[in-house]
Amino acid sequence: MIADDALPYRLANGLNVETAWLKQHGPTIFVALELKEHVSCFEAPGAPRSAGEHIHGAVG
Repeated sequence: MIADDALPYRLANGLNVETAWLKQHGPTIFVALELKEHVSCFEAPGAPRSAGEHIHGAVG
């Protein structure tokens, strides 16, 4: 249901994925993102958050 309701928001943000795919893989994606947030508290201050940030510098 959430995947169906989010369709207009996904499209408005340029995220054009099939709803069926999101329903299948969404829970795994969201759990991984939640875990990453909890694990990030162990990072050293100023440490790069990703390999890309380490190579290219902070984005944003």
